[in-house]
Amino acid sequence: MRNSITPLPGGRLRKEYRGTLAWKREITLLRQMAGSGLCPELLDAPLRQAEMTQCPGVPLGECVRAASRQEAREMMAALAAWTDAFEREYHRRTGQTAVLEDLSPGNFLWDAASRKITGLDFEFWHTGSPAENRGGLLCMAERLKAAEITGEELTGELYRQFRGGSDRAELEHRAARARQQTALRQRAMPLIRQTAGVILAGGQSRRMGSPKALLPWKDGCFLDQAIDTLWVFDRLLPSANEPVYRQFGCPVLEDRHRGIGPLGALHTALMDAGREWVFLLPCDMPYFRTETVLELFAQADPDRDEACIFSAGGHLFPTVGLYSRRLLPAVERQIASGSTGCGICLRAGLCGCFRQTDPGNLSMSTPRENTRRFLQYKKAPLSAKP
Repeated sequence: MRNSITPLPGGRLRKEYRGTLAWKREITLLRQMAGSGLCPELLDAPLRQAEMTQCPGVPLGECVRAASRQEAREMMAALAAWTDAFEREYHRRTGQTAVLEDLSPGNFLWDAASRKITGLDFEFWHTGSPAENRGGLLCMAERLKAAEITGEELTGELYRQFRGGSDRAELEHRAARARQQTALRQRAMPLIRQTAGVILAGGQSRRMGSPKALLPWKDGCFLDQAIDTLWVFDRLLPSANEPVYRQFGCPVLEDRHRGIGPLGALHTALMDAGREWVFLLPCDMPYFRTETVLELFAQADPDRDEACIFSAGGHLFPTVGLYSRRLLPAVERQIASGSTGCGICLRAGLCGCFRQTDPGNLSMSTPRENTRRFLQYKKAPLSAKP
């Protein structure tokens, strides 16, 4: 399930989040920008919920599609003015620049009466350079479809509005980077829409001494981070056998065959996740990035492969991978034979491999390792944090 938005009486909205970290990021920014008139006003924020004011207007993409050439240019000028005001006001209040990571036309409203833009979605943001926002918006403008004006012309108008306060070379660099990320997502999303994200949270954690999924990490726990990493999946399911995991707002998969480790979780996911494909990610890999997930999906060949497994540093990680329901008979034969290694069933199918040359900091298996890396994270400069 994606986040849900429910209209309430009195011009209010209730937003329910499936991830704690996205909820915390959004309510933090809304509190920082309270009274600015640039975004909704936060009224209340119980756990993984936010009640906020309903802003007037229509999604920007819809407006541009129906606009005349002059109106579309005016909307780009208003978008640039909103960006300038947002960056200036946030910097005045915090001394930093908030960079919005999910820039899409649906995240902005155009109010024809006031001729102004309002920003809507602040679940994914970080502090950085104003050029990051502007490069992302230039990339967004290129993708807008309008009856009387091209995306190239819209981008030119937006660039003309931006150029007074930005270095052209840096803007072009940021826009090129945003195009790469957009192209990667476009290649990956058709298969992601056929896939359920499954977080392996049910291990016995013998070396850690307590459930790894619930150990503190950043502003939440390991499971919160995994949910945040896999936000691109509209169906997201923790795999665990303890009722405590039901508090996280996602349906929980309980193993049909218990005591056989990740193979049991894979079998249950293929049976019960409700999609043709499942993507597995262990909960104890907090440094695994959404971009890496997208790269794996962009490389997979769903017509040829029955699995696509993550590889790093010369090692295969069968618990990080994409699996087709076509593998179900092989998984069931393996369970019946008493073999529990998750990688053995791959020999029965066609397996692709996504290779990452640098394994980086992939997983944490002991309390000492968890503490060491958490302290490294706390000491790192903000720009270095994932």
